[in-house]
Amino acid sequence: WALPSMWIRYRLSEIAKDIILDDADLISDKLHLDGCQSLTDDEVLNACALRGLPCKLDVPQHVMRKCLANHLKMVEPLFQTVGKTALIKNPEGTTFFSHLPAIRYQLMRSEASSS
Repeated sequence: WALPSMWIRYRLSEIAKDIILDDADLISDKLHLDGCQSLTDDEVLNACALRGLPCKLDVPQHVMRKCLANHLKMVEPLFQTVGKTALIKNPEGTTFFSHLPAIRYQLMRSEASSS
């Protein structure tokens, strides 16, 4: 059976809101400035999985921490410019966060094909 598209859109929007809220907390605590070293291994794994960052069993913890810190550094100016509340309330904000994994994947493929 097929899931109604309205429910799928709702779930994707809720996941994006979770990411926005978590990113805002991590950025306000400045955890990205130390490479996310103060987070536990489980917290880093969960954060990477939620954001679609590398988190397979063969990915070392230091790589996951670097990816998470890079993600937070990338979105920090967006939080400073637009703000957490506007990102959550504005459908374009949640859509942007929903598409970040696909954007990262495309950039990775582009870099791999050019080398």
